[in-house]
Amino acid sequence: MLIRIHQDGPDSDRVREVVSILKKDGVVVCPTDTVYSFACQLGSSKGFERIARVKGLRPNKAHFSILCSDLSDLSKYSRPVPNEIFKLMKRALPGPFTFILPSGGNVPKLFRSKKKTIGISIKSPPVKGMFFLLEKD
Repeated sequence: MLIRIHQDGPDSDRVREVVSILKKDGVVVCPTDTVYSFACQLGSSKGFERIARVKGLRPNKAHFSILCSDLSDLSKYSRPVPNEIFKLMKRALPGPFTFILPSGGNVPKLFRSKKKTIGISIKSPPVKGMFFLLEKD
């Protein structure tokens, strides 16, 4: 299934459709400022496992990042970072970077690596374009 969401005047029904897919443990492929990325709802074990399988990874070995809307989400998913790191992130984000940080308490265990870190990304411009639904099992 292909769902087009245009940058100028996005159709709210189509946005709701993508959100509904994600809430039902679905996986989408969506554009970012660097590449197309697989996405699922944070905490969806079915979505996480599906992305790992599609990428040919074992779920217990997979390292995925969290796409945040802005730096205010940082405190939700990461332990406190030194001021120098925060200032660097503030200059670099939004942008094509992923910062590997110590994971905080709100990161579901399946998204944490054995090193207890999480990748945090804030993409620019906001996600827009075409979303492809990966059919549910």
